[in-house]
Order: sequence, then C-alpha cells, then structure tokens
Amino acid sequence: MSRPKTIFCDIDGTLIEHISPIATAKSDHKITVLHGIAENLEEWDRKGYNIILVTGRREGVRKTTEMQLSQAGIIYDQMIMGLGGGDRILINDKKPNGRSAAWAISQDRDKGISGLSFENLSQIVRDYFDVWSNKDLAALGRMFSEDVCLVDWNISCAGKNQVLKANQAIFENVDNLSVVINKLSHHNNTVFCQITIEIDGEKIPVVDVIEFDKDTKIKTVTAYRGN
Repeated sequence: MSRPKTIFCDIDGTLIEHISPIATAKSDHKITVLHGIAENLEEWDRKGYNIILVTGRREGVRKTTEMQLSQAGIIYDQMIMGLGGGDRILINDKKPNGRSAAWAISQDRDKGISGLSFENLSQIVRDYFDVWSNKDLAALGRMFSEDVCLVDWNISCAGKNQVLKANQAIFENVDNLSVVINKLSHHNNTVFCQITIEIDGEKIPVVDVIEFDKDTKIKTVTAYRGN
C-alpha cells in the first residue's frame, strides 16, 4: 500500500496571484486564487496528502496570511514562513529498492498548476521500460493515453491502437529485448531518459523523451537514436 504523499507548495505566484509583499501584508487585501487551484487542493485532500505551504512572507504576517488563505478556501496542514527569495532545494534519501522519493516541479509564475501530474513519473518510466522489455502489450495499453503519439527514427504514429500495433511489430521481429537506464531526469510532466536498448545482441544508445498527461498516462514517446 502506498503512503500519502507530502506536498511542499509555494503560495505567491503558485497558488495565488503574485503581487508585492507590502500589498499582501495588508489585513484587508483579498488574494486572487489561480485557475484550477481549488480542484488540485480538493484532490490532494481527498487522497490524504500532507499539504505544507512554504513562503517568503515574513513570520510577522502569519495571522494575516492565515486569514487570507482561509477566506480563499485554501486548505493546508502546515505553513513554513520567512524562506526568502532564494532557491529551494529538496533533499531526500531513496527507498531501499532504489526508487527516488523526491522530485521538484518548477512552474512559471502565476500560471497555476492545472494539468500537472503529481505522481513519481521517473518510477513510472522505469516500470514502462520493464513492461516494454517483457513485450507486455496489455500492460503498455494501460499506461498509454487514448491519443498517445510515438515517434522514433523509423516510426511515426498516433492513437493507442496504432502505437500498440507498432510495438507489437517490434516484439514479433526480435527474440531478446532489454533496456538499460543510464540516466533519468524529471521536469514537470516530462521525463528525459538516456538508455541503451539491446535487441538480439545489438546495443543501441537512445534518448527518450516521455511526456505524461494530468492523469499520468503516457501521451508522447519521442526517441532519438545515438551513434
């Protein structure tokens, strides 16, 4: 059973419209919640996530901030204040099985967080490569969106049925298939992968760019063959 996630989320520019600190400190200031934030918070609450808000607002405006957030319907478990404007670095150990348990989402200011997946996409990509190596079409189908697109140096197709047919053709024409993951990086809904594909003894260096939709289904796989 998976445990509830903990989400550390910025306030100004991420959940609500970013304006000057002087304006936000006023007790009569009414904040503007960004598009889709209420739905995200409801989903996190329904899933039992721990919601920890982090902000550069000073500790002295805690009561004002709490009032503003309450009036706007923004729910949370804890709030860490006074972090300043510098970069925020999340450090966490991996699980004993090697699964990364921390990642970051860096979104444009005031864009909101609608459309983002909050799942561990790097781990899902590892699972995807295992499924692909095992030639498991049924499992691949469960991972793809209905409008998934696949593009590599030989193939270009769209739609789940066509992409599954393309993979089936690969599986039927090779005996031994495996993927070695050399490096993964995860940015928002996209995972960048440096891998080595071994097909019947031939080793092929590949860079995969795998993009997910908000429901954590794979919507694009773009593969570039190395030399």
